[in-house]
Amino acid sequence: MKKIGMVVAVEIQSVMRKYADKLKRGDVRGFKVYSVTFDDEILYITQSGAGEIRAAACT
Repeated sequence: MKKIGMVVAVEIQSVMRKYADKLKRGDVRGFKVYSVTFDDEILYITQSGAGEIRAAACT
């Protein structure tokens, strides 16, 4: 199964609305991580907030 990660800096609401019925929530190192399962892929979504340091901390 292929795993895809998406780090969203600020605007996560549009992603949440698109996959609202399929989202599963978890917490990893203080970040909220959402996952959506498709046929052969898992999409992991997290919101880093503004700044390259926060984005690096999410990965």
